[in-house]
Amino acid sequence: MTIQRADARFVLSHPVDSVAVLGPREGWEQALAMAGVPITGIDSGPDLVVASTGAAGEALASGARSVLVEGRVRARPAPADPPRRRLLTLPALDEPRLIVPLDQRASLRYALGVLARPKAAWKRARNLVLRGLVAAGLQPPGLPTATVATTEPGPPSFVAAARDLGVPSDVGWVLALGANPMSRSAFLLFRPGDADPSWALKFSRIPGQTAPFDDDERGLGAARAAGGRVAAVAPLLVGRFAVGDLDASLETAAAGQPLFDELSTGRRSTGLAAVERVAEWTVEVGVQTRAAPSTLEAERARLASEVVPRWTSRGAPSDLVDRTLDVPAVFGHGDLWPLNVIGSGSDFSLIDWENARPHSLPLWDLCFFLTDAATVVEQIPADERDDYVVGLWRGEEALSELLFRWLRRAVDAIGVPERAVAPVITLMWLGHGLSSIDRREALAHPPEPATPQQQSPAERLATRWLVEPGLGPSWDRWLR
Repeated sequence: MTIQRADARFVLSHPVDSVAVLGPREGWEQALAMAGVPITGIDSGPDLVVASTGAAGEALASGARSVLVEGRVRARPAPADPPRRRLLTLPALDEPRLIVPLDQRASLRYALGVLARPKAAWKRARNLVLRGLVAAGLQPPGLPTATVATTEPGPPSFVAAARDLGVPSDVGWVLALGANPMSRSAFLLFRPGDADPSWALKFSRIPGQTAPFDDDERGLGAARAAGGRVAAVAPLLVGRFAVGDLDASLETAAAGQPLFDELSTGRRSTGLAAVERVAEWTVEVGVQTRAAPSTLEAERARLASEVVPRWTSRGAPSDLVDRTLDVPAVFGHGDLWPLNVIGSGSDFSLIDWENARPHSLPLWDLCFFLTDAATVVEQIPADERDDYVVGLWRGEEALSELLFRWLRRAVDAIGVPERAVAPVITLMWLGHGLSSIDRREALAHPPEPATPQQQSPAERLATRWLVEPGLGPSWDRWLR
């Protein structure tokens, strides 16, 4: 199930507390239920009527506050009809990840050229042609679009609310949608005439989600306090606000393409060069922020009480944390993987700082990042990813040399005792695996035991790390 289909409501200038659906309801019922928005009859005065193209005439004649038609409305508007606006919905109408107004050239160019950069060369060439059409003031054909008609035209309600934080009233925008109800979505906001976004406006899609914003504020504050190489890649928090019962925040934007997309294009040499630049950054941060082992007391207490006990039945040693008592602390981003690295060259930025801590175990950011980057560089299919990662850490894959080389460099630069490396890496896998379990259980009502297919890659890999020969708390392949 996906919630994104219902997220088109956020392009409107008013809140949506009820929806009428004309045409097939499949998909809409699930999406609106996940969003907590009730479906009502068209005669009940809904805030929004959604319709297929076949029901567009009935929807537009309903007199509703706003109408969303999934497709293009070809009939010309009557003089008394509300203003219409067409939206590009990528990659598909029923599961959009990006929503862009077709009348905003800068937003369209950025969406097609940066955010929606496809793997296939012919698709990149197609997007280049589409960008040329946009630059000429033409609307690209053959792409999934929706049509909005509203009696209350204006910027999206979250964008309008951000004016109090200094956002101009005439900004352009791209709406990037999170993949599940617990993840936030974001408007990327463009000053008039600018090719890159200036701000990222994050917002929750369900009420009561203040914790991610609290964590963001804490993490970005920690990055600013750390200074140096940490602060250089972190956005600045402009402020927080709410629209109704939904929380939001405004940050400076990290402009550019996610590293994940660059690695996915198959240009191995440039991709690996970018990976090594990020690896170098993690080592520099470790050296810059290195602190005495005693500063990890609270983090070790958390790992010992909240993480390790949930894995002991699967093979984790109960004294695992005690094996890291003489390990120094470093600043940790906590969620460093290619989708959170934005930009290229030496000017990359990092997003999603909710898990950042000024005193974390070393090596976590480096090893988690290199592991995920290797699977993208090698274009490992999803059903082969777990086996590939096991082989990578056993030293059996081509990129094992890169992983072990950077691990040795970080260990030497930061001063991590060799005997503590395997326990530190084991705690990394258990921590990430547990986070995945907690997120899955938060979405299940009631929580149920997950099959291996339902488990996240991090959860499956944590389990395999504890049981696979050559891995685990005594892992030493990097020394050979």
